[in-house]
This record gives sequence, C-alpha cells and structure tokens, in this order.
Amino acid sequence: GRFVGISGVYCIPSHYEYERGRGVDQLSSLRAANGPGHDGFREASPVYRLECFDGANGEEECVLLSAEGDEDSREAMVLDNHVPDMLFVHGVDDNVVQYNQTNIIVDAIRSSLGEPGRCQEVLIENIGHADTVLHLMFGGVTRDVLSAQNLKICQDRPREP
Repeated sequence: GRFVGISGVYCIPSHYEYERGRGVDQLSSLRAANGPGHDGFREASPVYRLECFDGANGEEECVLLSAEGDEDSREAMVLDNHVPDMLFVHGVDDNVVQYNQTNIIVDAIRSSLGEPGRCQEVLIENIGHADTVLHLMFGGVTRDVLSAQNLKICQDRPREP
C-alpha cells in the first residue's frame, strides 16, 4: 500500500506555537481536539509516535506506539514490515500549515526506517494550503507534480512476480 500526506500537521506543539504567533490559537481545532494545554499535543503528534530502540538481534528496531496507556501497556508495531511507501506533499507558500511540518515528519520517518526511498517529500513552489488540494481535485500544478511523482514511484518499485 501507499500513504499520501497533503499539507498536514505532523508536529502539533510546533504548529500550535505557529498558530499562537498568528493569534488564532484560541480558535484552533488542535486545541479543541487535544485540550487547552500542551499535555496532549506531543502524544497526538505523528512525529513523536515513532520510537527506536536496540532490538533483540542487536539491530535498531523502530516502532509506532499506540496513543493509549502508559509506557508498559502501549502496543508497539515494528515498522519494518508494516509501513507503506509514503509520499508527503506541501505547498511552500502555505500560510495555514508551514511546510516545515512536512520536513519534520519526513526526517523522522527516514531516520526511523533507515530506507529513505520509502518516504518521498515533494515541496511545490508558489502553492498555498488550499491550492494544494484544489489543484489535485480540479487540475493544476499539484496534480501535475503528483502524477509525475507517482509514475516515478511506480517505475522505481520492483514488480512482484
């Protein structure tokens, strides 16, 4: 399978600070979903859900932690065999969610997986937040870039017999 992330918030604490700087933090849907303080922000952030450790065979293993429970009761899923190929797309001129959110999650995933090719990042110049999705739906730069990128991913991927 494949996963495509478009103009997303992947590190809630840093995005909330960005919203606070713009004066919209009290209206933020992140605040409503995660509570009035930063307590729930970190645990709900995809970038903080990755954890790496030395595995039983002495090699580093990376897991995705569930959000519920304490450290001992959390379910962990070893990422190596369960993570799809990923493509993250963001407009550089996005003033709703800064494009560094995509940089942050891609860096975390690449360092966790150790396979940079499975996680692609596409930053599109002169595209804002809504444009990223509208161009995908109705045609435009985003669709053109993603179509070319998707073909590249399909061509680079070995075919199964």
